[in-house]
Amino acid sequence: MTSTDAWLVTSAGAPPVRQRIRIPAPTGSEVLLRVAATGLNFA
Repeated sequence: MTSTDAWLVTSAGAPPVRQRIRIPAPTGSEVLLRVAATGLNFA
């Protein structure tokens, strides 16, 4: 999930990609929220 989230952030072109990758293990809810946020950004 982390690699996928990082890929989505990279596609969005957000600079703080490395910071998110450094996060050890975000909770499932945080991952879902991030994925939903990226989905809204793409839309």
